[in-house]
Amino acid sequence: MKFIKEERSQVGWQWKLYDYSLGKCECKITFQHLDASYIQTLLKDYEIELAILDFEMNNIDFLYETIPRIQIVINPYSIYQVVEHSFDVVSSWQEEVAITIEKSIRREKEEVDHFLKWFYQASSTEEAYKRYEKWQQEHLMNDILGNKLIDLLQLYEEEVFNYFKYSSILALI
Repeated sequence: MKFIKEERSQVGWQWKLYDYSLGKCECKITFQHLDASYIQTLLKDYEIELAILDFEMNNIDFLYETIPRIQIVINPYSIYQVVEHSFDVVSSWQEEVAITIEKSIRREKEEVDHFLKWFYQASSTEEAYKRYEKWQQEHLMNDILGNKLIDLLQLYEEEVFNYFKYSSILALI
């Protein structure tokens, strides 16, 4: 099986082409600064079956258009990054109000971080769905970060849950 992984490097975004066989992953080629037509050619020539992408990237639709049967996995690390940077900018309000908001933000981040760790420890897709549904029912409705995470997980549901389908491969890279 051949798959690609998109990741940030010191010079920008790069794509790595891996070959998975006999329980091992081997990076075959690294691409940088590619235009869309060249990427399309590479994807078709190498018969890519799986892509591991970050939330930030806009390549999900592009990949589905290029290779309709491709399986896409959202890199769990990128979900953690979304959570980490969601409340980085805090307005300079009165001190007392700012302290209250800071405590609330910290509590929300801790809750979401705890959920994500628990979620990604699931041993199967079915268990992950159960954990997600349980957390979704129990989290506070006024938590902005939790609601943002739910929106992201619903928007990219298949790509997020593909993680559990391909976790044995992902553990090798």
